[in-house]
Amino acid sequence: MSGRKVQYPRINFYRPHDSFHTSYPSPRSHKSHRSRTRKEPSLHSHRSLYEVCLSKLVLCSDQLIILINRLPEPLLCDFYGALHQFNRNCANPVYARILANQLSDISLLNRLLNAEHRRSILYGPIQVLCCESREYLEQLVLSFSHLCHSEMAHPSESLLVYWVTCGVRLGQLLQEMGWYRAASEIVRVVLSLIDGDLSNRRKDMFVETGSRLMHSLSCDCQFPEAQELESKCIQYISELTSANHQIPNLAVVYARLAALNDILCNYSVARRWALKALECVSLQLPVKSIVFVFGQASKSCVVSKKFRKAESIARGAVNISSLYCGTNDPVYSDALMHLGYCNLSIDLTSAAVTCFERAHTIRQEIFGENCVQSAFCHEDLAYSLYVKNYLEGFFRGALEHAEMSICTFLSSLGSDHLITASARRVKALIQEEIAIDSKDMAKRQKLLNEALQLHLGSLSLTMKAFGEDSVPTAKHYGNLGRLYQSLKEFQKAEGYHKDAIRIKEKHLGPDDYEVGLSVGHLAALYCYDMEEFLLAEPLYFRSIHIGLKLFGEGFSGLEFDYRGLIHLYKKTGDFANQMKFMSKFDEYRFKRDQVSEKGATKEDREPLTLLDTLEVLQSETQGAEQTMDTSESILNYILSQD
Repeated sequence: MSGRKVQYPRINFYRPHDSFHTSYPSPRSHKSHRSRTRKEPSLHSHRSLYEVCLSKLVLCSDQLIILINRLPEPLLCDFYGALHQFNRNCANPVYARILANQLSDISLLNRLLNAEHRRSILYGPIQVLCCESREYLEQLVLSFSHLCHSEMAHPSESLLVYWVTCGVRLGQLLQEMGWYRAASEIVRVVLSLIDGDLSNRRKDMFVETGSRLMHSLSCDCQFPEAQELESKCIQYISELTSANHQIPNLAVVYARLAALNDILCNYSVARRWALKALECVSLQLPVKSIVFVFGQASKSCVVSKKFRKAESIARGAVNISSLYCGTNDPVYSDALMHLGYCNLSIDLTSAAVTCFERAHTIRQEIFGENCVQSAFCHEDLAYSLYVKNYLEGFFRGALEHAEMSICTFLSSLGSDHLITASARRVKALIQEEIAIDSKDMAKRQKLLNEALQLHLGSLSLTMKAFGEDSVPTAKHYGNLGRLYQSLKEFQKAEGYHKDAIRIKEKHLGPDDYEVGLSVGHLAALYCYDMEEFLLAEPLYFRSIHIGLKLFGEGFSGLEFDYRGLIHLYKKTGDFANQMKFMSKFDEYRFKRDQVSEKGATKEDREPLTLLDTLEVLQSETQGAEQTMDTSESILNYILSQD
């Protein structure tokens, strides 16, 4: 794959998301300069009176902080957001000290988090405090635990509700920022107040709080404790349902159960919980909760190969979040990540890259660059760019994103965290391709050895978490098979490919995309390196069958299978079949160009407006004459899809 000449497009990922503060020159007046006409103030170049007042408060915050903290919660959030911006611009130690002292106060944080629609303002200052010193998080957890237990020395129902609410809000904030361990510790303190001899009301509180802790633990890859909580939550849900007790927020609880089982590769269980979550969704839920439910449902539909339904759900999440939260909100970035995953799974790689780029821009503005949420964007961008530019061989951008994700994960989570395994795997894939393209044999060998160490380290973490007989382990086996093929160790490569196929078939079925991928890799090993043509031919046919069945005639992976068969028949002297598949390959290229043009349209590349989505969903219905004019109609439609 050497000798590629196409220029790699540099993308400025650090461009501000909007230009609300850009001033433009006014057109020249036709009147004489002596005519003193009054000009209207520019909204873009002048701050509002409210912003001026906030600035004045910041300047005198050291003297007035006690009085400032008596402001209403929304104004208080804006003040601390402005203080954070001032500190970023001038690095004033006074401002830094005020932020550190005040945002360590549990009661003040609880007040700030009470302003739900302003909570995103707090991500920036708290993220800076967490990154500058891990002692901040430790002190936050200790302070909450001490206050909670001292206040509950003489318990009452009102005190219990207060501390449960406070802990849930604080834990949710930290989880949304990617500080999963601290979030788990805070919610664990709350859960200890509830657990025991439970009434229906207490069981209700346990289900909500316990499922939150379960989700934080699963995000932090602490699976044994998460599974214990899963069993308890399911038990209490069953008991409450039998007692005809209404459980609030049940859709989100089901979605958390789906998320845990998806991570554990229990895909059929995850799909069942995801569909139950969809059935419980109502428009009274917060938009953030609806997007979370839709995201889990879309992911489950992708795994179960219901791609049309998956895309409808993911697009519904994007539209609802953009309508109600705006396009600069973390909820919108979450929806874009779900849509990007869906696009990548259905072979719309360019559309996936666009979604991940936009999500990264939003998260960088809100959380900063050195944040776990931004690192997830970097990882997904690295892999999608790797797939998009695979044939052309432009891997520089993909490698940069992979390295940035690994750097952030290591600094935030530690070197032995399972989350780092996926990012290392992506970097190893990219380095292997760069090595193959290199004409410097010493550099090539060095890069391949580095990739091998990355793969082996990732495999070790994965096997420790999931065991050998699991889909994540099988994916690593497949990657190692390809790498050993590049290292010319063909027997090892064959063994790893066969193990990958065996495990994937067991857990995903014989016609899954992952199975087809490994079958195609084994076929390429037999065809190009081991010259076992009789073994390669049926594997190529099987890989083609799976690709056509799942994605149709324009599936990008078919190119490698058709090229492989053409090479095989050329080597064996079967010129009739060689010409036959050269003709098929030409037909495929025509189909592929059509798919690529479709993927470049607004419908596939850009998150649609609500109106656009309604039109798309209406066009998919058969004989539907009614007009869908609410978000609930979207939900009803996607639930009806098979």
